[in-house]
Amino acid sequence: MARLNFAELLLVLVAGQQLLAAAIWLLAVRLRVAPRVPSLHWVAASVWVAVCAALPVLQSQDRWYGFGLPALLLPGALILTRLGLEILFRQPRRDAEHLLVMLLALGGALLAALLGAGERWWHVQASLLSAACLLRGAACVHGAARRELGLRGARLVCWPLVLMALLFGGRGLGAWLQPEHFAQPMTADSPSNIALLMAYLSMSVLFHVMLSLTVALRLVGKLQQLSRLDPLTGLSNRRGLEERWASLRHRLPLAALAVDADHFKNVNDRHGHAVGDQALQHLAELMRRSVRSGDVVVRLGGEEFLLLLAHTDAEQARQRAEQLRALVVNSPLRLDEGELALTVSIGVAVAVQAGPSGPLISAADAALYEAKRSGRNRVVLGALQEART
Repeated sequence: MARLNFAELLLVLVAGQQLLAAAIWLLAVRLRVAPRVPSLHWVAASVWVAVCAALPVLQSQDRWYGFGLPALLLPGALILTRLGLEILFRQPRRDAEHLLVMLLALGGALLAALLGAGERWWHVQASLLSAACLLRGAACVHGAARRELGLRGARLVCWPLVLMALLFGGRGLGAWLQPEHFAQPMTADSPSNIALLMAYLSMSVLFHVMLSLTVALRLVGKLQQLSRLDPLTGLSNRRGLEERWASLRHRLPLAALAVDADHFKNVNDRHGHAVGDQALQHLAELMRRSVRSGDVVVRLGGEEFLLLLAHTDAEQARQRAEQLRALVVNSPLRLDEGELALTVSIGVAVAVQAGPSGPLISAADAALYEAKRSGRNRVVLGALQEART
């Protein structure tokens, strides 16, 4: 076997780097520390790039599959990368765009064959299509990344894509404007090839580190979100309430409805805890249906819930509480053996001044206690109707 020059060694290094990245993503999937479907797309993309890097070294440059085939295939690897990101951020598939890129690559290949085009054509086609794929991928996931990870997280995701797009775009323009320097075979030991390959090696490492950090940030964000939610009902828990209080406390008047399921111990004793859990989930769903988009429903623990209603005065709060009480009465839990009737007691308090959550919740709890003491399945508007928080 002939001795490899420096450019060929770099191509081999690119191929090895991509195969290593594919192996790491496969291991992450196996260990269940990375999402399966996006990671498998990145595995396929890495293997695809490795093939594109190895073909020029393995085949003589006077054969079309030594330079034309890698150029034809390269945009496909970037389509897979973009698909993985779109799936990760739950973005809609854009198959028409991907099909257009593949048709442009194939059409360019056919045109090159008809015209007998050389290295210049293939470099320009592969580079510009690859740059377009990367820029479009960054544009498509930026909004979702910003919503999930914040502005810094979105930059972490998108800037490596943009930098790689600039690298490919510069290569394509260079090949078009100065083919004698930038349109040589990738195995040629030229300064432009060596600079390109070394830059690609560095950016590829950056890109896979970015993907890893993105997966880690989303996992941390998901764990933080779960820590704010009640696992049974999916409602906010006490921690979630405290985090949302800062925005709620100024939306005055602010009503608090303390809600407790009546005789819930009897439900667990007669029907079992599984049915009791279904009953809590049923009540949680009824409360979700009874509130507006800006209101908050919290499960405080056991069978006790709290509703916080923004811009709601005492009379409006009492009416909303009566509507919820009636909704529960008229919406029994359907079981295989029949229906389970449920009722709730509700205590209401209203704050007219911003402050901590404790006094308002305590006032609503006091009204709830009075509702249960006076017979249950009723609404009591607390004596402290305008609780100062």
